Amino acid sequence: MQTLAIGLWGCFFGGSLLVLAGAVFAFSRSMVRIGLNTSLAAIGPVLIAIAFLWSPATGAQDGWMRFLAQMTAIVGGVLVYQLLNVLGALRTSSRRQGAKVFFVGVSALAVGLSWLLTPSDALRLCGIAAFVMAICGWGISLLKAVRGDGLAWVALIAVTLVISAYGGLAFSVLYPVQWPWHIKALSAAAATGYMLTLAFINWRRYAYLLELKKVMTYGPAYDPVTRLRSHAETSQMVRGMFDRPVNANGPLGVMVLTVANLYALEKLHGTAAVNTALYLTALRLKRALPRGLDIGRLGFDSFLLIMQNCSDSGRLVTLAHDLNQRMRKSVTLTTNTEAQQLETAHTVWMAHAGIGVLHVKNTTTTSLDAITLARNMARTSVSYASRIAWFDHASGKTVELPALQAAE
Repeated sequence: MQTLAIGLWGCFFGGSLLVLAGAVFAFSRSMVRIGLNTSLAAIGPVLIAIAFLWSPATGAQDGWMRFLAQMTAIVGGVLVYQLLNVLGALRTSSRRQGAKVFFVGVSALAVGLSWLLTPSDALRLCGIAAFVMAICGWGISLLKAVRGDGLAWVALIAVTLVISAYGGLAFSVLYPVQWPWHIKALSAAAATGYMLTLAFINWRRYAYLLELKKVMTYGPAYDPVTRLRSHAETSQMVRGMFDRPVNANGPLGVMVLTVANLYALEKLHGTAAVNTALYLTALRLKRALPRGLDIGRLGFDSFLLIMQNCSDSGRLVTLAHDLNQRMRKSVTLTTNTEAQQLETAHTVWMAHAGIGVLHVKNTTTTSLDAITLARNMARTSVSYASRIAWFDHASGKTVELPALQAAE
């Protein structure tokens, strides 16, 4: 059973490494505040865990226990402050200043009084101080959760887990001989759970900031609904490809996917449902696309896909059938724009999509002609049984591309 505890502690350190990788990613995107908050919230528990799990020599145990006591008071205050900061409970300068005074005061008082006690009692005192600060964070999180902040409920779980993990670690130092394997495993599981909830909290809290930075960077070239190139940027991208020398791109594969029932969806359920449908459709497209294929939004109801160096038209056909099968799966849409209702399911919807596929080998074909032809084929294909239209160069006509036998 000792192996279980060791494995769980390994999961904790592995999860911590992933959270730190997220902090590095934020730093690489010049999001210094996000990276700093995330890294501090991850490094603190790791240092605490390493310090408590490492057993010093017999003669240095008293000094090490006193160090653990002071570390507990300081790191505990930093973690609770960071949690409240991530939750948005310290938005005003007065609240931030008050929180700093409280946590610094409690930590300093505990550290100062610990020198008047024995090492074991000092550890107990600083543990109580950290527990008091954690309870304050727990209470503020509960208040925000009752007021409708869904992320605060996750914070409540995080505080509970970190208290449980620290309790097991403190028991291991105070009573090393009596430290059973199940308390070791529970402490490791609680620490791992805390790190997972920490990663979730930071992602939910800061994901929109990363998205906002991307929107501000690309401006009109970015579509915030689908998170793809905007219509204008897509047209510019295609013009750039068609204007290149023929040897630069090779044959081009042009594919347009049109969702025919968006207008009816908007009339029945409103703009929120349409935006959700567009977002989920774009998400499915991005997950299905192979490397070397560019995608962008095209108008209100269409998406354009461009495959460079498409010497094999079979790749286009296979991709078209794959996308067609993905579009036939129903999804649950959000129809209410209220923040507290965004995670509530309201209506089940399936895209009524058509796909137009064009293999461009003629160097005289312009980008406007290719897009127009592929888009018209996509709208025509909605009436086909297979929902896929193909331009036959031999006959010069649009024909239905039969469904694959295995996909039927």
